[in-house]
Formats: sequence, structure tokens, C-alpha cells
Amino acid sequence: MHDRNVRSGGMGGSSSSSKKSLSVICLSAGTAHLPQYVNTNDGLPLWESTASASYLLSHPTFPVPDDRVYVETSSYDTISNAYFARTVFTDVVNHDDDMDVDVDVGGGGVADDDRDGRGGGGGGISSWRRILVVTNEFHVRRTKAIFDWVFGAPISSSSSTTSTTKHRRRGGYEMYYLSCDNVGLTNDAIEARRAHEARGERNVLDNLSRTYVTLRDIWKFLVTEHDFYSASGLVLVSAVGGGKTKRR
Repeated sequence: MHDRNVRSGGMGGSSSSSKKSLSVICLSAGTAHLPQYVNTNDGLPLWESTASASYLLSHPTFPVPDDRVYVETSSYDTISNAYFARTVFTDVVNHDDDMDVDVDVGGGGVADDDRDGRGGGGGGISSWRRILVVTNEFHVRRTKAIFDWVFGAPISSSSSTTSTTKHRRRGGYEMYYLSCDNVGLTNDAIEARRAHEARGERNVLDNLSRTYVTLRDIWKFLVTEHDFYSASGLVLVSAVGGGKTKRR
């Protein structure tokens, strides 16, 4: 996350009323491909999203107010990043809200607009409809394919056919994407990642998004086929001492 994005988005630093209030959802518990990092102080996992939140809250120049930062601690890959961001956060905030919004969005892990501008947690949140997803440059195309799919999916087949509003048929979200520099990687590593990401993007566009059309379909895929969310997959991974998630 670049400092200039925090500043231009109005999340920290200035309290000017002309700037929009934004919330940031830091995503991810960690990766499914490496052991979980354990905090030596208390023996508990240090979630990836917690580390991101720590950076935002303690930034020396543009700290983000603590009532604007949220952490998601259930996801271990990009599909579950999108799924839990929507089902645990944005759909809950936007429940029973059918109104469009017209609010600019600044930078963040996932930055969401707050339509009434009151800010704060709990009752101060009105609507999160415009979403800016921030990730590495090599990862942004597959991320876009996944978040467009998950955030654009109707909840069920009945909701997609019976809804009378364009807003609900599309999930009610405007999606934006910001890529960050690939800092800390060699050129060979970046090219290898880009090749992997391109294959994953095509799988999402040509296969997953066409097979699992509704949010309920995506949920069923996660809990029955995904190695890190299905009971059988988790048992197998724990039994063999490792494994990879499917269609990550």
C-alpha cells in the first residue's frame, strides 16, 4: 500500500471534511503452502491481516484511524479472500440497502466507501459499495478475475431471476483495482509468478466462474471441494502433513 494512496483517499492525516471517509479490510490469515507463523509471546498465530493492520495503524506519516481498519482472519487463498471479504463484511454492512452510491475510493488492502461519511465502527457504517482491491502487480489480473466473479455473483439462482433491481443482480458493487510494485522479488521469480497467475486467471474466467455462478455455488465449492475448507480436505492435509489448496 503506497503512502500517497492513504493521503489522497483521506483515511489518515488530514481531517478535512471534503475528504471521504474510508474503511480498510486487511485480508488473509496466511498461506496454505507454508506453516503458520506463531507469535513467540503468546503461542498464538500471527495472521497476515494482523501484520497489515499493524502497518496501517502505526504508519509514521499517515496512520489510519483504528475505527477504520478491519481484519479478516479466515482466508488462505485469493478465492477465500474475496468470499470472506464479501460474506463476513460487505454484504452484512449493505444488508437491505438498495441505493447506489457515488463516493470516490482511495487506497487500502480492500478499501470501502462509507456513504454517509460518519465513519467509525458499528452503527456509524452506512454502506460499502465501491471497493478498491490492492495487491501486487504480478497478482492483480487474477485477483480482478476472482473478485469480479465473487462480488458479482447473485446469492442464489432465485435471487438472480426474481430481483427487480439492477443493483442486486450485480451484487451491488463497483470494483476497482490498484497494483503495487513487486518489491523484494527477482526478475525470474516475478516471471514465474506471472506465468502461474495467467494460468489461474484463465481457470477462473473459463471454468470456475462459469461452473459456480451464484454465491451459494461458491460456498458449496469451498466447503466440499477446497482442500482448506472441506472436511475431507482438511483431514487429508492433516493426515499427510501438508498439501495444496485446489484452484488457488
